[in-house]
Amino acid sequence: MTYSLTGAFFIAPRYFVPMDRKESPKHGGPAAFNWRTLDEGRILPAFTSLELFLKFVRPYYAGEGSTEPRHLDLKAFDLAEVLEYLKPEGVESVAIDPISNRAGQWSDPWEIMSTDYFRRFAEEIHPGLDRVFGEVVWELGHSEDWDIPQNLRKVKRLSAPRVDEVVKDAHARIQEWQAKDSS
Repeated sequence: MTYSLTGAFFIAPRYFVPMDRKESPKHGGPAAFNWRTLDEGRILPAFTSLELFLKFVRPYYAGEGSTEPRHLDLKAFDLAEVLEYLKPEGVESVAIDPISNRAGQWSDPWEIMSTDYFRRFAEEIHPGLDRVFGEVVWELGHSEDWDIPQNLRKVKRLSAPRVDEVVKDAHARIQEWQAKDSS
């Protein structure tokens, strides 16, 4: 699934994902990276802040011969595409904000979502985020140039509380959808 560049892109939740760049990638996009997964390749960790990413990777990759990965800053839509790409390779889910206190050990993620659930989540938040972006721009007035970074930062700051509501609503709709499917 490919998402167009709309207002939703600018205010979408961000995730920091551990990876390494391939030496000489043959393709771009997700294929250009070696994704650092957990549980023998079944789970991709993703972090809601760079601080949480660093608190995890330093102890988790502290073992002998292990190198600390770099991070890729992805919007929710981009992470959904990465998960779709990794699903045939055995990635079944994404762990949001797991914790590590020892090399090779992790626990207590804030949430674990299947790849299908996360893809649906990205689809569900897109229209709500577009609506929120449009509302905030309208409230601020049309005289601003929204391509200027300082104005986009203002929109992001004012949108943040509403983004949380869009995320909660998306989770609720997905749970309703799952309940209908299971009945």
